[in-house]
Formats: sequence, C-alpha cells, structure tokens
Amino acid sequence: MPISRVQSWISRLPFRSKMSFISAGAVLATLILVLAPGYFVSRARYTRLNGERLAAIAASASVALRGEALDSIAAPTGQNTAAFVTARDALKRLWEANGGDSHELSSGLAIVRRRGTSFGYLVHSSWAAGQPQYSRAWSPEAARGRLKSVGRIASCASCAFLIFD
Repeated sequence: MPISRVQSWISRLPFRSKMSFISAGAVLATLILVLAPGYFVSRARYTRLNGERLAAIAASASVALRGEALDSIAAPTGQNTAAFVTARDALKRLWEANGGDSHELSSGLAIVRRRGTSFGYLVHSSWAAGQPQYSRAWSPEAARGRLKSVGRIASCASCAFLIFD
C-alpha cells in the first residue's frame, strides 16, 4: 500500500480514532522498551540462581552418601547391591524434594567416577539398575554448555555429582 493511500485513509478517520492509534502505539512502545530488558535480566538471574540451587542439591548428595558405598557400586556387580538401591533412593529423594521430576529419563542427579579419560555413571536418580545408559561414558567437554548454567559440581574423593536438567 503506497504511503499516499495510507495518509488519505488516516485523514478520513475521526480525531478520536487517530488519538486511539497514537495512544496504543505509545503503550506498545513503552511495554517493549520496559519489559524486554527486564525479561533478559531476569532470565539471566534465574539461570544463575537455578545453577546455585542445583549445586546445593549436589552438595547435599555428596554429604548424604558414604564413599564406601560408592566403591562397592563401582565394582563389576555393584548394581546388584543394597548400596546401589540405597544410593539411588537417596538421590531420588533429594532430587524430588528439591523440585526435580524423577519420571523423565533425561533429568536427575547422577554420580559419575573417572574411568580413564572420561567418566562412567555409577548411580542416577531416574535410572533403574541394568539400564543401558550406565554403559555410556560421560565427558565434561561434551556437556560444557549445560554445565555453565549449573556453576559448580560438588565432589567427594573420586566421585562427582552432576545434575542434568
């Protein structure tokens, strides 16, 4: 639509309609200029606070589990021990108590142990014993983008507590 047609259409509108369009434009411009920066600032703050919350959950898990239990889980038949069930239940309780959903396989709290250049999963709050995910290796370099939002990872002796969200 050429500009002259728009101008002629606007000139035929009553004064009240013109003022309504101008007021609506001012309100929209104000909303965009005020709310957009606020949204981006609050999103960054929420990401940082969520990372701190997840790090606190991991720190709680590192206190709740004994190192000897993790050593027995790391053994070849470790997933068939009472230590595995106890550790998985503790991780699941911690994760659910802090707002986590244990029904999604991709989220939860995991304990990994160094195996050569990568890490192997010992226990995950959402995975039952014998699931194929335990055989996969985890590398910090592959998950670096996700770990930035977490901030810190709690660790004890030779294990690390990781959070996937």
